[in-house]
Amino acid sequence: MLERNLLHPLVERVLAQAGPATGHGLEPTVFLHAEGGWVVQALDGTTPARVRSGLDDLVETGKVHDADAYVCVAHRNDLGLLADALGATRPAPDRDALAVIAQSRVGDRVCGTATEADGWAVDESGCEPFREIREQLTAILLPRA
Repeated sequence: MLERNLLHPLVERVLAQAGPATGHGLEPTVFLHAEGGWVVQALDGTTPARVRSGLDDLVETGKVHDADAYVCVAHRNDLGLLADALGATRPAPDRDALAVIAQSRVGDRVCGTATEADGWAVDESGCEPFREIREQLTAILLPRA
C-alpha cells in the first residue's frame, strides 16, 4: 500500500515521462499504481463513450482492486470529453497546460495543471475546476473494498 506523502513523487515520475509526450498527441491517460508496478490505460479521447469504455476496461479486468493510487493526465483541451464521460462539469480549455488529477487510497491528492515552461511542476492553485472529475475518477478507480 502506498504510504502517506508518497503521491507527489509518483506524480513527478509520471509527468517526467508523460509531459514531453504531449507534443506528440498524448490522449487522456490513467496510470494506476499497485504494489507490482503500473498499469497504463490510454483513454480514447474521440467521444465520451469511448473514454468511459477505457475506464470501464480497468474495472472489468479487475485492475482497480489492487490499485493504491491513480494519476490521470490529460491535455487541458481534452478534459471536456473526460468530464462528459463522467457526468462532470467541463473545465475551461487551456492550450498550454496538462491537467493532472491524482489520488491515493490513504487520501493524498494532487490536482492542478502543469506546463513545459514550468518544468512540468504541478500548480495546484487551479484545482477547483477538476473537483467533480477527481471525485468521479476516485469512485471508479479506487473503489472501496
